[in-house]
Amino acid sequence: MLRWNPYGDTVYHGSPEDDLETLEYRAPSYEGGFGGGVYVDYNIETSHTYGHNTYELRLLLHDDDVFVLEPSFFDKEYSSILVGESVPPFQFWLPKRGGTFKDAQLYTVGDEDMLSTNALHAAVVDLLPESAIPVGVQAVILDTLENWDAWRSPPTEADEFEDALWDAVFAHDEDADEDAMKPHIEAALDTLQDVLDEADDAADLGLVIDLDDIGVEVAAAGYKALYVPDLRPLSEILVFDPSDLEMVGLVETRRRF
Repeated sequence: MLRWNPYGDTVYHGSPEDDLETLEYRAPSYEGGFGGGVYVDYNIETSHTYGHNTYELRLLLHDDDVFVLEPSFFDKEYSSILVGESVPPFQFWLPKRGGTFKDAQLYTVGDEDMLSTNALHAAVVDLLPESAIPVGVQAVILDTLENWDAWRSPPTEADEFEDALWDAVFAHDEDADEDAMKPHIEAALDTLQDVLDEADDAADLGLVIDLDDIGVEVAAAGYKALYVPDLRPLSEILVFDPSDLEMVGLVETRRRF
């Protein structure tokens, strides 16, 4: 019995395929996965998210083959960066298989610009008065930040936020001179970037990766599978090599009408 799994070596795999006999390595076609392999779990409910057919499998692995990811979430001052889910950015330590945590690598899963909209707004309030940006434009910038969707990535020099600033400028003054305002908008974006860069420099982020890069990093560290029990409502196990799973057979079919 695996130490991290009190249910033994029985796991379940959901698939839209009928009469599945051979498991294959596949990269998820959706955003929100941990990388390529075969997704299974000891909780049969997890399998229903992957297909109407649930297959019972036997996990042919030992304790030290599996990396158990224990996320350390950022506090509420940080914004969500995981597509489609209300999961904040998080960090985890990854030791080499058979190694110790003294040699572990720190990873941050999220955007390099980790400062939230609220924290960014507070920092910009302090920084703007020292800039050459006119007071009226400063007010527009702060209003735009206050109205920025808290679940988006923090505003940077992205076209989306620049467009929002221009919309706010013309909402504030529909007769605003675009040529006269352009250097102020550019200066505002530079000011925001300075705040974000300062936050990045102060943060210990280790290596910043995307969610779907986790599996690659774990496999490179020598593990055969990734177990993620606490990141989502349902836990998940990603097995990198299908040969580490043995097919038992179809146990349940739930068709959606």
